[in-house]
Formats: sequence, C-alpha cells, structure tokens
Amino acid sequence: KSEVQPDRPSDHSGRETMTLVADSRRLNHDYQLPPTTSSSVNLTSPLRGFDLLRGELQTNNPGLAARTRLVAPAIAQTLRSNNNIDRESAFQLIVHDQDDNDTADFVFLPVSDANVEVADGGTHLSLLLIDRVDRNRPVAYHYDSAGAGALNSAFAEQLARAVGATLTQMGMAQQQNDRGCGVFLLEAARALIGQLAQRQPPANLDDLAADRRALQHRLRRLN
Repeated sequence: KSEVQPDRPSDHSGRETMTLVADSRRLNHDYQLPPTTSSSVNLTSPLRGFDLLRGELQTNNPGLAARTRLVAPAIAQTLRSNNNIDRESAFQLIVHDQDDNDTADFVFLPVSDANVEVADGGTHLSLLLIDRVDRNRPVAYHYDSAGAGALNSAFAEQLARAVGATLTQMGMAQQQNDRGCGVFLLEAARALIGQLAQRQPPANLDDLAADRRALQHRLRRLN
C-alpha cells in the first residue's frame, strides 16, 4: 500500500508544516489515503462527506464555517502519534487560519481503530467533536454508533488528551450492521453542525436517522 507523502516546508516561524496549512479545505485534500481492503472501513467516505458538509456550511453560515474544522482521517490519526512534535504541529495547524490566528471553535475528528503507524483503514469509525469556545476548558463529545463502551472509546480518549480536552461520551443511534459507521459519522456531523448553527450545545443523537441513499444522493453533487 502506498500513500502520497506531503511536502515538508518550513513557515516563517521555522516549524515544519507537513503542508498541514490551517485552511480546512487544504487539510482534507493534501492527504490521499491508500485503498482499503474489503474487511476494512473506507476512510475516504468521511473525507468526501466532509467536503460536502464544508460546502453546505460555507454557503449557509460562512461565519460558523470560519470557526469550524472538518479534519481528514489521516490528519486525525496524526494526533494519536507518539511523536510529540508531529502531534503538536498537526493540532496547531488545524486550529490556526492562514493568518496564524487560532479561530477553530469547533473541530470534527473522525476516530478510527486503525493502527496509528499503519494507514490500513481499520474496521470502525466514530466522531469526536471538540468544543473549544472556552480555550481553557475544551470539551470532546464522542458519538459512536457501535456503543459508548466500544473499542473506539479508548481511541477517543487518546485524541481528547492530545488536544487537552475533557471527554464526554454522548448518546448515539446504533448501527444495525458492520458497515454503516461512515454513514452514521457523517450524518452525526451534519446534525451537530445544525445544532451549532442554532447556537445550541452539542446534544445526544439517539434518534439520528442515517440514510445511506440520501447521503449518496448528496455526495453526487461533488462529482
């Protein structure tokens, strides 16, 4: 399996950027994931779905869009790295905009059970929403369609610690098969963006309806 490696220029402050510029569009497109096997989850699904959500948000609420990051799976995995420099660089470049201002109040991170060192896709995805409105007390809300006690809980805790947030397990509608996690992740992100647009705090999503066909119809707009 191969992966396109980003260039590693240095910015004006001298730190390596790994081309992880703060612009959320570049954060999703500078990384290309390797193809996954039939037994692993397709991580390109949230990447394309986040493109769709970002476009909708930019059109409907550009103010909120400027304060929101929808992060590609490969970059979210970097936050679980054992390399402190890579981990800190990834986070700082997620939350800073092109003017080097920390403007990220809300960060959406796909949580994968994939091995941090091997981009093999893993077998399950869930969603972590980081609320950073209070920079001193960020909160990480974890939504997992396989259940709050599933394997991804440990990975969500790891990501929350990496960004200095307190983890809260949230209610989430449960998938009825072993391949619906990507749809649930994207529909959860869409629902939460709707709540944020109404200036509501993140809420439980026990009644979330994950419609694969409706999502596929919306994704066709990107073709």
